[in-house]
Amino acid sequence: MFKANTSVPTRWGNLLRGALACLLAFLLLNPAAVAATPVSNELDKLPPGTGVQVEMNDGQILRGKLVSHSESTFDFVESRSSEAMTIDNRVVVSVRQTREHRKIHPVVKGILVGSFVALTGIAIAATCK
Repeated sequence: MFKANTSVPTRWGNLLRGALACLLAFLLLNPAAVAATPVSNELDKLPPGTGVQVEMNDGQILRGKLVSHSESTFDFVESRSSEAMTIDNRVVVSVRQTREHRKIHPVVKGILVGSFVALTGIAIAATCK
């Protein structure tokens, strides 16, 4: 019978198994490789000073501004107080950015309405000639 030479594929197989074992050991033993919590991922997208709504495990909803955040906690200033509180990510269900509605200044609003009325008057006067 014909016997195939398997020494080269065996060496590559051993090399790949060793590399895979090293990679697996690195991922299991490296604390930085541990997946972040969903709350931590949400906080990474928000810059400090952003208005946020925090939903806690007990159903309580807090509104305020994000001061800073780390991997396991974040600092938060509630809208009713001026002191920052540190909140652990494990007691938070979700963090959402709040949209602050911009109000148009009354003077700008008056200019816009006045311009509309003036242009409407000019259009009516032009058609009546």
